Amino acid sequence: IPLLFEKNINKIVDLTICVYSTSEQQLNRLVKRDSINEELALKIISSQINIEDKAKKSDYVIQNTSNIEELRDKIDQFITKYL
Repeated sequence: IPLLFEKNINKIVDLTICVYSTSEQQLNRLVKRDSINEELALKIISSQINIEDKAKKSDYVIQNTSNIEELRDKIDQFITKYL
């Protein structure tokens, strides 16, 4: 949920998970995924709380600083360990 903390929805869920990437990765991925320019991407990102703050507020953080295969492995590990 993109605005989980901003809208205080985190109060009604059992567990919060932040899929973390650096600010630079977040920007580059958003530009590529949505085929938008950097200015619009920065505007979208600035409407959300900082990724570092999201990570601190989350119950669990999954690092997404590599590739999709590594992310899938980390998600599988999380599911095996916690669910």
